[in-house]
Amino acid sequence: MILTITVVENNYREFIHLENELNEWCNGTQTSINIKHYPSGEEFFKSSKIHKSDLVFLDIQLDGINGVEIAKELRKNGYQGYIIF
Repeated sequence: MILTITVVENNYREFIHLENELNEWCNGTQTSINIKHYPSGEEFFKSSKIHKSDLVFLDIQLDGINGVEIAKELRKNGYQGYIIF
């Protein structure tokens, strides 16, 4: 199984930490992951692959569009995948 994961995180260190944790989790499963990182909500919404993620990790505190606003917009636009703050 391949999971497509999107991470919206403005702190690059936090993104790397999460990416490492996700990769470590995959080592014990038969799951592969494809992770896409966006440093802001604005960059995220510029992407044409928004609805293709199985799982979205959102930083709540972002400059500009915050994580809660991103989640509301995703649901409003029909995203039915998992969202984790």
